[in-house]
Amino acid sequence: MHPERVGIIGLGATATEAIHQLLEDGQGLDLAALASRKPARVYIETLRWNSHYPERPVKNVTASEGEIIIDGGRIPFQQFEYRRDENEQLINVRELRAWTENQVAIALEATGTMHSLDEALMHINQAGAAAVVIASPAKDKIPSFCIGINENQWDPSSHPVVATESCTTNCAVYPIKILDEHFGVERIFGVSTHIRTGSNQLIDRPNRHEDPRRSRAATVNIIPTTTGAQEGVLRLLPQLADRGVSVKIRSRRVPVDNISLLDLDVTMRQGTQLTTEKLMDLLTEHAQGPLQGIMGIAPEYAVSTMFVGQKLQCIIDPTETIAEGRHATISAWYPNIPGPITGALSMARVMASKL
Repeated sequence: MHPERVGIIGLGATATEAIHQLLEDGQGLDLAALASRKPARVYIETLRWNSHYPERPVKNVTASEGEIIIDGGRIPFQQFEYRRDENEQLINVRELRAWTENQVAIALEATGTMHSLDEALMHINQAGAAAVVIASPAKDKIPSFCIGINENQWDPSSHPVVATESCTTNCAVYPIKILDEHFGVERIFGVSTHIRTGSNQLIDRPNRHEDPRRSRAATVNIIPTTTGAQEGVLRLLPQLADRGVSVKIRSRRVPVDNISLLDLDVTMRQGTQLTTEKLMDLLTEHAQGPLQGIMGIAPEYAVSTMFVGQKLQCIIDPTETIAEGRHATISAWYPNIPGPITGALSMARVMASKL
């Protein structure tokens, strides 16, 4: 087995970012194969161009039935789409040949359609991979892992499938963990000012999302809505759930296409005496130490476009972060795709080292 070999299924925005990162500097990972539901030629333009990151170094992308060629590098490609029976059970993962044919060890699942642990395990039991990284929030019994939080707990025999959670969860979990370890967290309220995404609509039209507000035009509205970040934080920091800590996070979708902002209001245990200066010193110490390359500190008076192209999961805004006594408000910027994908690939490297 070649544990460094990665296959990606689903070629949307998340997977495209992963492809670019792997080709630019795989840091021990090799991109071995791709699979997605449409013919390879469909993905040429989105692999070559990106409206949000026009500085991409890719110069030439072509495709044939069985491969995608990026700047001369040939990547095997299989046109494959999950099929389900009348009971919504997956029935055709055995037809995904790309993993066995190209010695893929780690499957990066980027379709967003994995419904359960049993389904994800089909990539191992039927398609030939050794492990699966789901680059989205966990569902069913799929365990959550996040680099810098709990990656050292990963074991290939007990956790062959992992989920690396959402962009908002990836941003929230680091400052929350720091505050909990140092002061003990009792309550967390949060609001993300979140870019519009594919679950929003360009114009008013019916949407299958459970929140009807997602059917309103994201180009002209601020849209209050739900987020799964509170569940994600509790999955990654189960000690909070064990203590009954209240975690409530909401979201507002805004007419912006790149970079979101999270505001966390955190109440710590009685007796905590925290100042803004002490809080920023603590966060800076972690950003420059154990969380270097994961969490960063923004310059003063920052605005969102200053972070386009960043790959950090969480960027603390010192101008907007305040603390007094046992109460703190932390503001943090986060890139919605590059940050989480950087984390997912970092988790894949941890897994490859143990396979």
